[in-house]
Amino acid sequence: MTLSKKLESDLQKGSILKSFDAALQATNTADATAKAKAYDDAYRIGGQILSQYPDNYRTVEIILATIGGDEGLIRNNYKYADDTLRYAKMAVADLEANKSFAVGGQGADRFGLAMADASQKVVYNYSFKDRSAAIGWMSMYVGNILYRNKNDKAGALPYLYKAAKLIPNDVPVAFAMVGDYYFDQLKAAITDINTLIASQNTITDPDKLKALVQDIKDKVAMSNGIAERAMDAYARAYTTSSKADYKANMKTLIDQVFKVRFGDKPPVTSTQWIASAVAKPFVDPTTPVQPIADPEPAKTSGTAETTTTTTPAKTQPPAKATGTTVAKKPGR
Repeated sequence: MTLSKKLESDLQKGSILKSFDAALQATNTADATAKAKAYDDAYRIGGQILSQYPDNYRTVEIILATIGGDEGLIRNNYKYADDTLRYAKMAVADLEANKSFAVGGQGADRFGLAMADASQKVVYNYSFKDRSAAIGWMSMYVGNILYRNKNDKAGALPYLYKAAKLIPNDVPVAFAMVGDYYFDQLKAAITDINTLIASQNTITDPDKLKALVQDIKDKVAMSNGIAERAMDAYARAYTTSSKADYKANMKTLIDQVFKVRFGDKPPVTSTQWIASAVAKPFVDPTTPVQPIADPEPAKTSGTAETTTTTTPAKTQPPAKATGTTVAKKPGR
C-alpha cells in the first residue's frame, strides 16, 4: 500500500470511528425518536466497522449486542432482536475463544465501551467489567430474546443457565425464566394426571386399571421432579433479588408449587426448603428431569389391597403470579 493510500485508509477509518462514537453519544436522550435513530445509526456504522476491521474493533460486537439486549430485557422492545442474537452469539464465541478485545488492536482488552462527561456523568455505558461478566450478559440477552421474543423456551435454557452461573446476583430474571419454563410443564402434567385419575371410573378390567394406576404414579413422580425444578429456580430468583415486591412475587410462586408438590403435610416449611435448595449447585436445566416417587402410605393391618390409586388428585393447577421478570440492575 502506498503512503497516500494508507493515509486515505486511515482517514476513512477515523471518520467511521468518529461517526460511531457520535451515534453512541446520541443514544443518551429521552427523546424516543432521536434515540431510535441513534440506535439505527449505531447498528449501521457498527456493522461496517466489524466488516472492515473485525480483529481490531471486536468490542463493537459487545456494544451492539448490549444496545438491543437492554432494549429487550428492560423495555420489552425487540426491534433489534435479530441483530442482538447475531452479535451476542458472535461475542460469546469470541470471548470464550479468548480473542483480543483491545480497541484498535492495542492495549488491554475492553469489553464494550463507556463514556462520561467532564462532570463524570455517564453519557453511555455499553461495557462490562471483565470477560466473564461480558459472557454472562451476552448469554442473558440471547436467552431473554429466545424465551420471550422467539418463543424458543427450550433453546433459551442453556443461555439462561450460563448467565445464572456467571452473573447470578445480577440476573434473578434468568432463574425466574427457568422457573417459568418448569411451571408451565407442571401445569400440563397436572392436567394430564387429573384426566387419568378421572378415567379410573370408566375402566372395569382389573389389569387395565392396574396399569393405569401405575401410569398415574409414574406421572406423579415426574410431576414431583418438575415441581422441584421450578421451586429451585424460583428460590434462586427469590434469594438473589434485592427488590421487595419481586421477592414477594417469587415467594408466592414457590408457595403455590410447594403446595402442589407436598400437599397439606410438607416435611419442612417452604422457607426451609428454599434455604436447602440454594445451598446446592443450580441444576443444569438442559438435563432431563428425574422423577421423584414418594414412599407409599403404610397399609393398615388387615386392609384389603385395592386397585385404585392412593395418589391424591391434584385438581387445581397453580396459577402463575404476575411479574416474574425484573429489569437488570443498573450497574455492571
